[in-house]
This record gives sequence, C-alpha cells and structure tokens, in this order.
Amino acid sequence: MNLIKEDFLKKWVVAVSEAGIPQQAYDSKIKLLENSDYSIGALFNPHRFERKYQNPNTDSSKCKLCSELEDSLIHPFKDLAPGISKNFLVTYNAFPHFIGSSMAIAKNINGKEKAMYNTKNLFGLVSELDEIFKIGEKLGLKVFHNTFGAGASIPSHEHWHLLHPDSNYKKLGVKYGFDASEKKKLKGNEKVKIMPSFPFAHLIFDSNDFEKIVFFFKNLGDNLGKNYPYGHVPHSICQGHDGILIVPNKIHKDRPIGSTDIAGHYLSCKNLEEFENMNLDDYISKLDEILFRKEDIDLKMFL
Repeated sequence: MNLIKEDFLKKWVVAVSEAGIPQQAYDSKIKLLENSDYSIGALFNPHRFERKYQNPNTDSSKCKLCSELEDSLIHPFKDLAPGISKNFLVTYNAFPHFIGSSMAIAKNINGKEKAMYNTKNLFGLVSELDEIFKIGEKLGLKVFHNTFGAGASIPSHEHWHLLHPDSNYKKLGVKYGFDASEKKKLKGNEKVKIMPSFPFAHLIFDSNDFEKIVFFFKNLGDNLGKNYPYGHVPHSICQGHDGILIVPNKIHKDRPIGSTDIAGHYLSCKNLEEFENMNLDDYISKLDEILFRKEDIDLKMFL
C-alpha cells in the first residue's frame, strides 16, 4: 500500500483541527460489499452532505474556491504544501472524503478564475496533468477529478482532488474497487487496460501517458459531445495503483455521484439506514443511471 507522506499528514490533521473540522468528519464508517467478481467499500460520512451546492449557472454567490485562495494568504495553515506549485494551492477539503482528503485549487491569473477543462477545451491539459500527478506523487496522494456534469460542484474554477484511499484499505484489511480488480490489456492496444469484472465502459491508461489521455478526450468529445446539452462529454478521472481509470458518463447530471464513488469508494449513503442496508446491487444500480454499459459503446474506437 502507498503511504501518505508523514509530514504532510501531520500538517493536514493540524490544519483541519484549526479549521474546526471534527475527527468524525474524516473517520467514516466503512464496510466491504463484494461478490465473486467485484468489490467496493461503502462509507458513511454525513458531514459531506452538509455542503451547500453552488449553482454553476448563476453569479449569485462568490466562488468558494476563490475564497479559499484568499483565505490561504491570511491563514497560512491552509497552505499544506507551500512552494509545491506556482499554479495550484494544495489545501484540505473542508468536507473530506476520508483522512488526508485534499484539493489542488488552480490559482487565479490576473484576478481571473481558470475554468474547469472539458472535452471541448483541452488546451494545456497535457502539462496540467503532468503537474498535478507529480504533486500527488510528492505528497503520497492519488489524483481524482470530476468534470461538469459528472460530479463537479464548482465547474467554474478548476480543482483536482488528492486522496489517500489506502487509509480505507488499511482500516478494512483488504483492497477493493478499482485497486483490487483484475486488469487485462486491451486487444489491439496493449498500453491500455480494462477491468473484465467492471460492467461499465471504461479505459485504464498508463500513469504517465497524458498525451494519449488527452487524445482520447478529444476524440470522445468530437464524436459524442453533440449528444450532451453543453457539447462536451462528462467524465471522471480516478488514479489507482495500476494506472488511471477514465469513465465517461452517458448523461449530463449536475449532482451525480463522482469519481471516488465510481472507483469503488462509495460515499453517497445519506443516512445510517441506507448505509447498513447497502449492497453491491444497489451500487451497480446507481452507476447504471449515469454510465454506459460496456455493450453500449466501444471506447476503443476513440483511442
């Protein structure tokens, strides 16, 4: 298992305490859901449902991420990795998925927000992916991302999630989800893999092949973007131990489950009863609402 950098974790714990975030907000209940083919970890974290959703189509409230950038100048404890990047602030997530949950927030340039990338706007994404994944590697964290229509709550301001899923594996004593699943090389393209046991359309890319990922996004958007209300294809990025999982959504939905859920860290149980009764079929049913089945689309055509 990969370990979060100890000095970073110490800073993270001090910072969230300073911010008044209680320990129970990142020490979630967790249980393993599995069958013979696939497994997930279902988590119960009611603190995450205290977030207020910012409507991306209105200017009625100030961008919360812009506020975080400003606050980090006044409260240095919020800057968890000073000097790690000129383009991003690394800070804790005020509504953490689990311990160590952080964000890399794009810094404003000349007072302007950097909008979230999408399959219609891929300029500079290769170098951005390279920078973000290097930040994650330096801190011992994995990179996750939701685009607009695939779980992003603030699409007007680019940000990346930096997470430590191994903390959940340690708690359960076993890996699950994307990290535990068998991977096989894709026929005709051995640098890309798939999970035979995961029923939804996906591809797994090499952790350093960012040009291939962006090339795939462009082809995906050029061919399917017209089917979505904003002309781009919502999708998730999930970094695991064996590569980068890319999963497109079949529909645009402002508040669907996000990349962590798709990778097998299911955080969408809204109450204790739902958590206790949750089973793997429920999880698959939730994903069926937003994702393509493998038989519905051949993603290999976009490579």
